[in-house]
Amino acid sequence: MPPNATVQQLFVRSNVPNHGHYALLLKAVLDEQRVSEESVLAVSMVEFFRRADGVSMGSDTMLLAVFPDSLSLAHEKRKLLSKSIETRVQFLRDVGAVSKDEREWPNGQGEFAIQALLPDGAPMFRIGWDWLRSGPEPRTRETALKERDRILAEIRVLAA
Repeated sequence: MPPNATVQQLFVRSNVPNHGHYALLLKAVLDEQRVSEESVLAVSMVEFFRRADGVSMGSDTMLLAVFPDSLSLAHEKRKLLSKSIETRVQFLRDVGAVSKDEREWPNGQGEFAIQALLPDGAPMFRIGWDWLRSGPEPRTRETALKERDRILAEIRVLAA
């Protein structure tokens, strides 16, 4: 079943390519959390860092869905003969602070990120938007910054 018109508009305003494919991931998130499409406030494609401080261990490209009380992330895991959907939930009630971060590397790449901290100051999670100066499908610095700031504004309102 395709997403309702409101969710379709959330996809259109986002950086999510191939809305139909990612609508299936969103449906898995909605089913797992037992919530309706109307509760989705925003969606975005993000890099979810395997370590909360974003220093090492890499990241996974995931669909982020913003809800009034949580952030849900989902991606498809392919195995040899099957595939499954992995989801993660970050509850906003556990967030002590949210800050923005930026990194740029000498090779013409960078990232705009959101770092969430627990009330004691320890890293809770990190999500980011990568950008490239050039390449076959450049993700521009401006596009990544705009997407990060759009999601950050939603999170700051909800986590306040």
